[in-house]
Amino acid sequence: MPHEGKEIMDAREVAAYLGYTPRTIYKLIKEEGLPAIRIRGHFRFKKAHVDQWLEERLDTGGRQGSGTGTPSVTRSSRRRS
Repeated sequence: MPHEGKEIMDAREVAAYLGYTPRTIYKLIKEEGLPAIRIRGHFRFKKAHVDQWLEERLDTGGRQGSGTGTPSVTRSSRRRS
């Protein structure tokens, strides 16, 4: 995989790493607090921070432990007719 061994990744690499689209990565930055830094208009991610963010989400079922984070979004089981 191209992101193995890389300390700093761009949005496209993080998307591939997490199995999302780049658009979803930008949404996760804005709505879920995915840690990123902006350099000259482009987001960069420390792999260790992405891994830590992901672990926190897995440990808490998708919610921040402090109770101040954005609640996770779940799909309704109701179908549209």
